[in-house]
Amino acid sequence: MTTKRDQALFSTGLGYPNSPIESDTQETTNSPYLVVEQAADYLRVSKNYLDKLRVSGKGPRFVRLGRRKVLYRKSDLDKWVEERIYASTTQYES
Repeated sequence: MTTKRDQALFSTGLGYPNSPIESDTQETTNSPYLVVEQAADYLRVSKNYLDKLRVSGKGPRFVRLGRRKVLYRKSDLDKWVEERIYASTTQYES
């Protein structure tokens, strides 16, 4: 019998080994969550650059599940990019 907790985990893809967000090799997913590699691809930056932004606190918001699992919501990635749209180089600090 499926519990409400199982249904919630299944709907987000969390906790299931064959779910899209658990598989780093699957490029398309219906989940709003992306693993670090997928988020880097989505932003067209390297994984290392995204890691450095996360450590420095200058990157997009993220979700931490446990000690090593980091996920990004697509909406947070989009918002972070929108906050960095400029019309001129004089509008931002170096």
